[in-house]
Amino acid sequence: MDPGRPFAEAVAVMDGRVVSTGTLASMKPWLDQHEHVVDRTLEGKVILPGLIDPHTHFSVSAAYMALTYIGPIESPGPQGINPPLRTHQDIVDKLKATHLAEKDPKKPLLAWGLDPAMQGGHLHRDELDAISKDRPIWVITYAPHFV
Repeated sequence: MDPGRPFAEAVAVMDGRVVSTGTLASMKPWLDQHEHVVDRTLEGKVILPGLIDPHTHFSVSAAYMALTYIGPIESPGPQGINPPLRTHQDIVDKLKATHLAEKDPKKPLLAWGLDPAMQGGHLHRDELDAISKDRPIWVITYAPHFV
């Protein structure tokens, strides 16, 4: 994972944590300072680090599947693959169609996938009010940090 050392012949572990990688020779200063045991159990094997991504929004992203998709690329949904919406007008049309299809006028319309850079800019409240002034409309961007 270090481009300066893309391969390692040895891994130094202390208290259950990797503290160094390299060769036994490169770790000599460290080994000279600490009591150690050379364990050759994994010699000749390939070790991959476990990857922890604390920012995937996996559980939140799963909930998006039930929302109206308005993104610029194909994306899976409950009824199959959602087609991309390429233009700003495509988004407005999709939101309007979703609004008209929902019989309960107070039920919020929740959509996700907006990419202002690819789809002609942000939506304005006047555009959303033209769809409905009674129904709350929430639009979440493709990167779900903006609503």
